[in-house]
Amino acid sequence: SALATEIIISEAEVKVTNPNKPLFHGLINPNSFNPYPKNPNIRKFFTALGWADEIGSGIRNTFKYLPLYVSGAKPVFIENDNFVTKIPLAFVSLQKFEEEWIEWLELSTEFSEHLKSGLKNIALPAPLKNKSWEDTLLYLVPSWHQKGIRLKPLNWDKKQLFEAEELKKVPSWHQKSTRLLKKRNRYFIGILSLCSKPIGSSNLLKAFGYKNEKTFRDNYVKPLREAGLIQLTNPQKPTDPNNKYILTETGTAFVGGNFNEY
Repeated sequence: SALATEIIISEAEVKVTNPNKPLFHGLINPNSFNPYPKNPNIRKFFTALGWADEIGSGIRNTFKYLPLYVSGAKPVFIENDNFVTKIPLAFVSLQKFEEEWIEWLELSTEFSEHLKSGLKNIALPAPLKNKSWEDTLLYLVPSWHQKGIRLKPLNWDKKQLFEAEELKKVPSWHQKSTRLLKKRNRYFIGILSLCSKPIGSSNLLKAFGYKNEKTFRDNYVKPLREAGLIQLTNPQKPTDPNNKYILTETGTAFVGGNFNEY
Protein backbone atom coordinates (compact mmCIF):
# COMPACT_ATOMS: atom_id res chain seq x y z
CA SER A 1 0.00 0.00 0.00
CA ALA A 2 1.16 3.52 -0.78
CA LEU A 3 -0.66 4.89 2.25
CA ALA A 4 1.52 6.29 5.00
CA THR A 5 1.28 5.38 8.66
CA GLU A 6 0.08 8.37 10.72
CA ILE A 7 0.28 9.10 14.42
CA ILE A 8 -1.81 12.13 15.37
CA ILE A 9 -1.63 13.39 18.94
CA SER A 10 -4.15 15.96 20.15
CA GLU A 11 -5.39 17.13 23.54
CA ALA A 12 -8.24 14.64 23.40
CA GLU A 13 -6.78 11.49 21.83
CA VAL A 14 -3.95 9.66 20.14
CA LYS A 15 -4.96 8.29 16.75
CA VAL A 16 -2.87 5.87 14.68
CA THR A 17 -3.69 4.75 11.15
CA ASN A 18 -1.72 1.98 9.49
CA PRO A 19 -2.07 0.42 5.99
CA ASN A 20 -3.52 -3.02 6.48
CA LYS A 21 -4.58 -6.24 4.80
CA PRO A 22 -7.82 -6.86 6.71
CA LEU A 23 -9.21 -10.26 7.60
CA PHE A 24 -12.59 -8.61 8.14
CA HIS A 25 -14.00 -5.10 8.32
CA GLY A 26 -15.19 -3.79 11.63
CA LEU A 27 -14.62 -3.06 15.27
CA ILE A 28 -12.32 -5.38 17.22
CA ASN A 29 -13.90 -6.87 20.34
CA PRO A 30 -11.17 -7.84 22.85
CA ASN A 31 -13.34 -10.65 24.20
CA SER A 32 -13.77 -12.46 20.92
CA PHE A 33 -11.05 -11.49 18.45
CA ASN A 34 -8.50 -13.97 17.10
CA PRO A 35 -5.09 -12.32 16.61
CA TYR A 36 -3.34 -12.96 13.32
CA PRO A 37 0.18 -11.81 12.33
CA LYS A 38 0.13 -9.24 9.53
CA ASN A 39 3.54 -10.43 8.41
CA PRO A 40 4.02 -14.08 9.50
CA ASN A 41 7.67 -14.29 8.36
CA ILE A 42 8.79 -11.24 10.34
CA ARG A 43 6.70 -12.47 13.24
CA LYS A 44 8.51 -15.86 13.29
CA PHE A 45 11.88 -14.11 13.05
CA PHE A 46 11.19 -11.83 16.03
CA THR A 47 9.72 -14.69 18.03
CA ALA A 48 12.83 -16.82 17.43
CA LEU A 49 14.99 -13.98 18.77
CA GLY A 50 12.71 -13.52 21.78
CA TRP A 51 11.86 -9.96 20.68
CA ALA A 52 8.09 -10.39 20.30
CA ASP A 53 5.35 -10.59 22.91
CA GLU A 54 2.42 -12.95 22.68
CA ILE A 55 0.42 -12.08 19.58
CA GLY A 56 -2.63 -9.99 20.43
CA SER A 57 -1.26 -8.91 23.79
CA GLY A 58 -0.96 -5.27 22.68
CA ILE A 59 -4.71 -4.92 22.14
CA ARG A 60 -5.57 -6.79 25.34
CA ASN A 61 -3.10 -4.76 27.41
CA THR A 62 -4.39 -1.46 26.02
CA PHE A 63 -7.93 -2.38 27.08
CA LYS A 64 -6.61 -3.52 30.47
CA TYR A 65 -4.41 -0.55 31.38
CA LEU A 66 -5.97 2.48 29.68
CA PRO A 67 -8.67 2.88 32.41
CA LEU A 68 -5.84 3.31 34.95
CA TYR A 69 -4.79 6.47 33.09
CA VAL A 70 -8.21 7.69 31.91
CA SER A 71 -11.04 6.45 34.13
CA GLY A 72 -13.90 4.90 32.16
CA ALA A 73 -12.12 5.13 28.80
CA LYS A 74 -11.89 2.34 26.24
CA PRO A 75 -9.60 2.22 23.20
CA VAL A 76 -11.06 1.75 19.74
CA PHE A 77 -9.46 -0.65 17.24
CA ILE A 78 -10.95 -0.86 13.75
CA GLU A 79 -9.87 -3.53 11.27
CA ASN A 80 -10.10 -2.02 7.81
CA ASP A 81 -7.93 -1.26 4.77
CA ASN A 82 -6.46 1.32 7.12
CA PHE A 83 -6.12 -0.16 10.61
CA VAL A 84 -7.28 2.53 13.05
CA THR A 85 -6.32 2.80 16.70
CA LYS A 86 -7.83 5.49 18.92
CA ILE A 87 -6.56 6.04 22.45
CA PRO A 88 -8.76 8.62 24.24
CA LEU A 89 -6.93 10.97 26.61
CA ALA A 90 -10.24 12.12 28.10
CA PHE A 91 -13.51 10.33 28.75
CA VAL A 92 -16.98 11.66 28.10
CA SER A 93 -20.22 9.68 27.81
CA LEU A 94 -23.78 10.47 26.77
CA GLN A 95 -24.61 10.66 30.48
CA LYS A 96 -23.27 14.23 30.26
CA PHE A 97 -26.41 15.08 28.28
CA GLU A 98 -28.84 12.69 29.98
CA GLU A 99 -31.61 15.28 30.50
CA GLU A 100 -31.37 16.67 26.96
CA TRP A 101 -31.18 13.14 25.49
CA ILE A 102 -34.27 11.85 27.31
CA GLU A 103 -36.31 14.93 26.39
CA TRP A 104 -35.05 14.82 22.79
CA LEU A 105 -36.04 11.18 22.25
CA GLU A 106 -39.55 11.78 23.67
CA LEU A 107 -39.77 8.30 25.12
CA SER A 108 -42.03 7.35 28.02
CA THR A 109 -40.86 9.09 31.23
CA GLU A 110 -41.18 5.68 32.90
CA PHE A 111 -37.78 4.82 31.40
CA SER A 112 -35.91 7.96 32.47
CA GLU A 113 -33.96 6.24 35.24
CA HIS A 114 -33.16 3.31 32.96
CA LEU A 115 -31.70 5.70 30.37
CA LYS A 116 -29.82 7.80 32.90
CA SER A 117 -28.07 4.69 34.16
CA GLY A 118 -27.40 3.25 30.71
CA LEU A 119 -26.09 6.36 28.96
CA LYS A 120 -22.91 6.29 31.03
CA ASN A 121 -22.00 3.13 29.08
CA ILE A 122 -22.01 4.99 25.75
CA ALA A 123 -18.73 6.82 25.22
CA LEU A 124 -18.55 9.83 22.92
CA PRO A 125 -15.41 10.66 20.93
CA ALA A 126 -12.95 12.36 23.27
CA PRO A 127 -12.85 15.61 21.20
CA LEU A 128 -16.52 16.18 22.16
CA LYS A 129 -15.64 16.51 25.86
CA ASN A 130 -16.11 20.29 26.02
CA LYS A 131 -18.70 20.58 23.27
CA SER A 132 -22.29 21.70 23.79
CA TRP A 133 -25.42 19.59 23.32
CA GLU A 134 -26.06 21.25 19.96
CA ASP A 135 -22.50 20.60 18.74
CA THR A 136 -22.72 16.99 19.88
CA LEU A 137 -25.95 16.43 17.92
CA LEU A 138 -24.41 18.04 14.85
CA TYR A 139 -21.66 15.43 15.09
CA LEU A 140 -23.84 12.40 15.93
CA VAL A 141 -26.61 12.74 13.35
CA PRO A 142 -24.25 12.76 10.32
CA SER A 143 -22.27 9.92 11.93
CA TRP A 144 -25.41 7.78 12.31
CA HIS A 145 -26.42 8.49 8.73
CA GLN A 146 -22.96 7.77 7.30
CA LYS A 147 -22.85 4.39 9.00
CA GLY A 148 -26.60 3.59 8.91
CA ILE A 149 -26.91 3.67 5.13
CA ARG A 150 -24.04 1.14 4.90
CA LEU A 151 -25.69 -1.36 7.24
CA LYS A 152 -28.01 -3.08 4.78
CA PRO A 153 -30.25 -4.88 7.31
CA LEU A 154 -31.35 -1.52 8.73
CA ASN A 155 -32.78 -0.19 5.48
CA TRP A 156 -31.85 3.20 6.93
CA ASP A 157 -34.06 6.03 5.62
CA LYS A 158 -31.80 7.74 3.08
CA LYS A 159 -33.97 10.87 3.00
CA GLN A 160 -32.55 11.77 6.40
CA LEU A 161 -31.06 15.27 6.66
CA PHE A 162 -27.44 15.11 7.78
CA GLU A 163 -25.68 18.29 6.64
CA ALA A 164 -25.12 20.63 9.60
CA GLU A 165 -26.53 23.72 7.89
CA GLU A 166 -29.67 21.82 6.82
CA LEU A 167 -30.16 20.40 10.33
CA LYS A 168 -30.05 23.87 11.85
CA LYS A 169 -32.91 25.00 9.61
CA VAL A 170 -35.30 22.48 11.22
CA PRO A 171 -37.43 24.11 13.97
CA SER A 172 -36.59 22.75 17.45
CA TRP A 173 -34.00 20.39 15.92
CA HIS A 174 -32.06 20.14 19.18
CA GLN A 175 -35.17 19.76 21.37
CA LYS A 176 -37.21 17.06 19.64
CA SER A 177 -35.92 14.07 17.69
CA THR A 178 -39.29 13.83 15.91
CA ARG A 179 -38.40 17.08 14.15
CA LEU A 180 -34.93 15.97 13.15
CA LEU A 181 -34.93 12.20 12.50
CA LYS A 182 -37.04 10.20 10.09
CA LYS A 183 -39.38 7.85 11.97
CA ARG A 184 -37.52 4.64 11.12
CA ASN A 185 -34.15 6.13 12.04
CA ARG A 186 -35.54 7.64 15.24
CA TYR A 187 -36.87 4.26 16.36
CA PHE A 188 -33.47 2.69 15.75
CA ILE A 189 -31.68 5.32 17.85
CA GLY A 190 -34.32 5.09 20.59
CA ILE A 191 -34.07 1.29 20.79
CA LEU A 192 -30.28 1.38 20.82
CA SER A 193 -30.34 3.96 23.62
CA LEU A 194 -32.67 1.82 25.72
CA CYS A 195 -30.46 -1.22 25.10
CA SER A 196 -27.54 0.57 26.79
CA LYS A 197 -28.79 -1.52 29.73
CA PRO A 198 -30.52 -4.90 29.36
CA ILE A 199 -34.19 -4.43 28.52
CA GLY A 200 -36.99 -6.87 27.68
CA SER A 201 -39.05 -6.76 24.49
CA SER A 202 -42.25 -5.86 26.37
CA ASN A 203 -40.57 -2.78 27.85
CA LEU A 204 -39.27 -1.71 24.45
CA LEU A 205 -42.84 -1.77 23.17
CA LYS A 206 -44.04 0.19 26.17
CA ALA A 207 -41.33 2.83 25.77
CA PHE A 208 -42.61 3.66 22.28
CA GLY A 209 -46.29 3.06 22.99
CA TYR A 210 -46.24 0.38 20.28
CA LYS A 211 -49.03 -2.23 20.29
CA ASN A 212 -48.09 -4.84 17.68
CA GLU A 213 -45.15 -6.87 18.99
CA LYS A 214 -44.54 -8.81 15.75
CA THR A 215 -44.46 -5.68 13.58
CA PHE A 216 -42.16 -3.93 16.05
CA ARG A 217 -39.82 -6.92 16.19
CA ASP A 218 -39.73 -7.42 12.40
CA ASN A 219 -39.35 -3.74 11.50
CA TYR A 220 -36.90 -2.59 14.15
CA VAL A 221 -35.51 -5.20 16.55
CA LYS A 222 -34.67 -7.87 13.96
CA PRO A 223 -32.74 -5.47 11.65
CA LEU A 224 -30.71 -4.19 14.61
CA ARG A 225 -29.80 -7.76 15.57
CA GLU A 226 -28.89 -8.69 11.98
CA ALA A 227 -26.70 -5.59 11.74
CA GLY A 228 -24.86 -6.72 14.89
CA LEU A 229 -25.86 -3.66 16.93
CA ILE A 230 -27.86 -5.47 19.65
CA GLN A 231 -27.89 -9.03 20.96
CA LEU A 232 -29.69 -11.21 23.48
CA THR A 233 -28.31 -11.43 27.00
CA ASN A 234 -28.46 -15.22 26.64
CA PRO A 235 -27.82 -15.86 22.93
CA GLN A 236 -27.28 -19.59 23.51
CA LYS A 237 -30.95 -19.90 24.50
CA PRO A 238 -32.89 -17.48 22.28
CA THR A 239 -36.26 -18.76 23.54
CA ASP A 240 -35.38 -18.15 27.20
CA PRO A 241 -38.30 -16.06 28.59
CA ASN A 242 -35.82 -14.09 30.73
CA ASN A 243 -33.81 -12.96 27.70
CA LYS A 244 -33.29 -9.24 27.23
CA TYR A 245 -31.66 -7.09 24.58
CA ILE A 246 -28.37 -5.27 25.08
CA LEU A 247 -25.98 -3.26 22.93
CA THR A 248 -23.00 -4.99 21.36
CA GLU A 249 -19.61 -3.27 21.24
CA THR A 250 -20.46 -2.30 17.66
CA GLY A 251 -23.84 -0.91 18.72
CA THR A 252 -22.25 1.14 21.48
CA ALA A 253 -19.72 2.59 19.03
CA PHE A 254 -22.52 3.34 16.54
CA VAL A 255 -24.66 5.32 19.01
CA GLY A 256 -21.67 7.21 20.39
CA GLY A 257 -20.37 8.18 16.95
CA ASN A 258 -17.11 6.25 17.35
CA PHE A 259 -17.38 4.35 14.11
CA ASN A 260 -16.67 6.87 11.37
CA GLU A 261 -13.55 5.15 10.03
CA TYR A 262 -15.46 1.96 9.28
